Amino acid sequence: MHPIDRIPELLGVSMSVVRKMADCGLIRLVRSPAGRDLVRGQDLELILTCSELTHFGIEPKNLRQYVAAANREIPMFEQALASISRHQGESEGQRALRREMTPHQKRAARRLMATRLIQQLADGEQAK
Repeated sequence: MHPIDRIPELLGVSMSVVRKMADCGLIRLVRSPAGRDLVRGQDLELILTCSELTHFGIEPKNLRQYVAAANREIPMFEQALASISRHQGESEGQRALRREMTPHQKRAARRLMATRLIQQLADGEQAK
């Protein structure tokens, strides 16, 4: 966990971008017992990606549709994994591990979509 006021120093990203991301639901800030807003370490890469997108004029609020799309894809992967595991005699421990993987899959899907979007924008800038 990183205090939000240290993010500019750590990542070179303004606190306003981080707050906009939290306001849009792209990341979740955690309140410390001392009342400080904290950023989870797992969100740092996503913050950097969103910061890069702001250079193309894409604000965090514009990324909600990509998060929604990524979240729609997760159940499809879960369903495929469940089907495979049923056919392969998955144990209860394996099912628990698969449930534990779901948040990581969601983060990966978000990051992949953001990375693809950045690449497409960069390719478009180079074509000009």
